[in-house]
Amino acid sequence: VQEARLKFDKFLKKLSGLNVNPSETASNGPGQLPGFLPTLHDYLFDPDERRWVAWSALVPAYAPPADGKFSSIVVPTSDTVRTSWLLESVVNGSPAPQPLLW
Repeated sequence: VQEARLKFDKFLKKLSGLNVNPSETASNGPGQLPGFLPTLHDYLFDPDERRWVAWSALVPAYAPPADGKFSSIVVPTSDTVRTSWLLESVVNGSPAPQPLLW
């Protein structure tokens, strides 16, 4: 999967013709693409903020389950945040329809 994401990322960046900003601290808004993390799959474009946000920046702190059961443990990661966002968008239509790279 990662190899395919790298190929698609390279293709999409070339096709877009937009500048790729390799800085970790720069705010990448419309008209430029983030380039610090390996692929665009590592980012979400936030239309309200009008900038790219790394999925890793959206990972909440771990909180143990209240019931204390091992089967209830879900450790938040970039992947769980991205998957939860996608499922929420598809199932509830919330947030409003947005461009999606999966």
